[in-house]
Amino acid sequence: MIPALRNGLIAVAALLGATLSAAVAQNLLRYIAPAVSAQVVGGTDVVSLLGFAFLGLAFVCVGLWVPGWLKSRLALVWLLAPIIGAYLAALFQEPRIFGCAAVTAQGCWLFLSPFIVAGAAVGLGYVLRVAVVYRNVV
Repeated sequence: MIPALRNGLIAVAALLGATLSAAVAQNLLRYIAPAVSAQVVGGTDVVSLLGFAFLGLAFVCVGLWVPGWLKSRLALVWLLAPIIGAYLAALFQEPRIFGCAAVTAQGCWLFLSPFIVAGAAVGLGYVLRVAVVYRNVV
């Protein structure tokens, strides 16, 4: 198998798995604790906000473990490329979001947050991995 295709498939599969596991955790919480999902904070329900935390945790795990499976020195690029690609595809599907100021508009942060959380969490997981690997080598 071509290494680039292998790395791409591993990165996409890991990111899809992390996204699905975060969605399952969010829906499980919504099912187990319906009183929590009925509470609204800042215009959205608490379970949606906790869903971002689940997403962040899942993507930190991806940043920690998946670079070991990739055969490349640019593992972070392989992990961030599908996130950026999905973000660009979402932007082109909904062009009005280009004129959206995330501070003033109501729905902008909800649209942008999953991509920002995912990218930052993968980066954090990768930095933690590099720090642990470097610490064990020295």
